[in-house]
Order: sequence, then C-alpha cells, then structure tokens
Amino acid sequence: MSSIMSQESCRVAEMLSVETCRNELSNCPNVLIETAEWKRTVLQRVEEADISKRLQMRVSGNKVLYHHRIRSSVSGCPNCCSRPQITDFGIVGS
Repeated sequence: MSSIMSQESCRVAEMLSVETCRNELSNCPNVLIETAEWKRTVLQRVEEADISKRLQMRVSGNKVLYHHRIRSSVSGCPNCCSRPQITDFGIVGS
C-alpha cells in the first residue's frame, strides 16, 4: 500500500503535499477516520482537476519553491497530530 501512496504522491508532489498523522504506525486509539483513504481521495481529486498543472502555470520560471506548493494535512482525530490547522487546508476526523 505504501508504494501505491508514494506513486500517487509523485504525480502531484510538485505542487501539493498531503501530510497525514501516523496513526497506522502507532496504533493510535483515537482514530476516527482512515487517513490513508482520505489522502488517496485528496490526491485523486487534485489530479482529476489538474490543479498541479494550473498552479505550475502561475509560477514564474521552472523552479517550484516551498511557498508555491499547497500544503494539506489529514488528521485522524481531533488531537490534530499532523497539524492541519497550520496548512492551506486540513481534514480533521471528528
């Protein structure tokens, strides 16, 4: 499954980063949503809408800097370990 995630991330990674909490690794007892599924959905929607290409057209030059990218985060519970409140958009399980 992680290879699928990394392949999906590579396609749109230039303009979008999706961070998730580490609930699957730590067996967090507070998990309310499947973060991997939500991450896949976000990446799929971004790819379908061709958002990465649209954003690249707005960047002058060919070097994509960190502040050009859209940062998003998926947190499995209201504890917000992946810090969705400081990204461009966040999803919080509740």
